[in-house]
This record gives sequence, structure tokens and C-alpha cells, in this order.
Amino acid sequence: SPLPPEKSGISDYSSELLPYLAKHYDIEVIVDQEKVADEWISKNLPIRDVEYFKANANRYDRILYHIGNSIFHKHMLSLLEDYPGVVVLHDFYLSGLINWIHHTQDGNSLFKELYRSHGYSALKFLKEKGIEEAIWKYPCNLNILQNARGIIVHSEFSKKLAKEFYSKVNLDNWYVIPHLRRLPEKRDKAECRKRLGISEKDFLICSFGILGPTKQNHRVLNAFIKSNLSKLDNVKLVFVGEGGDYGQDLINTIKQNNLQYKVKITGWVDDETYKLYLGACDMAVQLRTNSRGETSGTVLYCMAYGVPTIVNANGSMAELPKDAVYMLEDIFKDE
Repeated sequence: SPLPPEKSGISDYSSELLPYLAKHYDIEVIVDQEKVADEWISKNLPIRDVEYFKANANRYDRILYHIGNSIFHKHMLSLLEDYPGVVVLHDFYLSGLINWIHHTQDGNSLFKELYRSHGYSALKFLKEKGIEEAIWKYPCNLNILQNARGIIVHSEFSKKLAKEFYSKVNLDNWYVIPHLRRLPEKRDKAECRKRLGISEKDFLICSFGILGPTKQNHRVLNAFIKSNLSKLDNVKLVFVGEGGDYGQDLINTIKQNNLQYKVKITGWVDDETYKLYLGACDMAVQLRTNSRGETSGTVLYCMAYGVPTIVNANGSMAELPKDAVYMLEDIFKDE
């Protein structure tokens, strides 16, 4: 698994999981990164590189792969073929990862995985509609599912996607284990606000995580602009995360509406600052569309901190208890 400081939700997930898993197993962590920033892991677990793992794979009783749809998992696919293990499938769709390998390493992976997972019609779709459309439509993950000794997912939604794309897939060795979230130490709200420079009189709305079209941040911003909240001096909206070109578009909209003093995009923040915002905010809005079978760790963070949270019923978020969040329909209006 990737581990901190890698900018991946899965690295945070694993750093929370390891102390508890270590009560039941002797664990060695296998990483493809320069350093591991988590103090507990560095002190308590042997940290090995991929070459060490290859040389010693037969020593292990269990091999557990944490796989998601990002470049942090690029080394795992070939390892899984040679050294099968249980896969924790954090994203059902792995087409983004396959596309990255295709364009940076071999120029062939996407064609191969599209054909292997989805047949000739998927290649035809790629030729007619282009790469972007193809990786949105197809998960490209059958190779991983077939090489795994077992699959752990965090929602029934991922199993539903498996049935939808692979009618003959055997789900007997699939297990749904809810996405973990360690309960935080109680933080003093006033102290969190003081450290962030936020007035105690302000009503603070936050949206957490990397910004992008699938997170519908633009709709949160538009709803805020159209509402009376944007006219009240003591209401602030903060997007806690980084956003690339998409984030720049949001910044332009913020400027056009003269809301620079009310709406802010933080960029990437460290773990402590992230938790300060969780401790400081009055309400969170965490939306999704075009779910890739992932589970939102950010929603669970908000719930763990006792933050009133608005979500929409997209993908695995539809499985949240209705009395624990304010749940919009999957397809909703900004109003």
C-alpha cells in the first residue's frame, strides 16, 4: 500500500488500519516510495521495498494488496500476477491507472486491458469515442479480479458493479468490510478556529478532498452564490483540498462574484491542518457523481468529527444511514 506522505486517501487509510491489524499479525509493509512519514509505522513495522518483496514473497503467510485508481499502485499489477494475494479494492474502476501506465510505460496497456476485460466492442468504442470516454465507461479491472485470491470492497455498490460488468464473475470470495475511520480525539472548536484564523462568530461551511468534476464542487459554489448565505458577512465557504485547472475555474468564478473574502480554496494541506478544519467547521457538503465504486473517506471523517454533513445518494454514499447525514437525491437541483 502507499503510505504517508503520499498524497493518497489509501495511504491515510492504511496508516489508520495498520496499528489494529498488527494486533493479529506480524506485518511487513511493502512500499514503492522514498520514505514513510508515519511515526507509528516507522517505529513498529519493518518497511521493505519491492525488490525485497520479490526475493522473499514465499516467506509470507498472507499478501494484502491495497489497490486504487491512481499512479500510487502502478507497481502492484505485475506483482499481483506473480505473487497472488487478497486485494482490497478501494476503487472498482481502475481504468485511470491503466491509462497512466499506457501513456507512460508501454503504449499498449489500455488496448490490452480493454479487450481482456470488456471484449472487442470496448475497443470499437475506444476507436469511435476516444480514450477519455472509454476510461469513463469501462473499469478495465478483470485481470486484477482474476489474479486475486479474494476481494475486499467497502460497499455493496462495488459488488453491484461487478455483476453489471461481468455477469459470470463469482462473488463467493468477495467480502464487504465497511470503510474504517478511527474516531478522533476531541478537539476544542474555539482553539481550532483560533489556529486557523477563523472568527468564533463565523458560520463555516467546508467541502473536503481533492477538487474535481466528480466531486461537484462547482455546484456547491453555484448553490452558495445563489443563496442568501453569500450575502451574509459571517458565513464562509472553504474547499479544503487542491484542484488543478478545475480549481482555477472555481477561483475565477469566485473573483467574478467578488467573494474572495468569503470563499477560499486551501490547496493541499497537511494532516494537522485538515483536522483543524474538521474541528472548526459547522457544516460539510460532500457530493459525488459518476461513482467509480470508491467509498468517500472524507464523508466518514466529517461524521467521525460530528459535523452535520450534506451528501447525495451517489454510489456507496446511498448506503449511509439516512438519519446520520442529510441525503439529497443522487440527481439533484442546485436550488
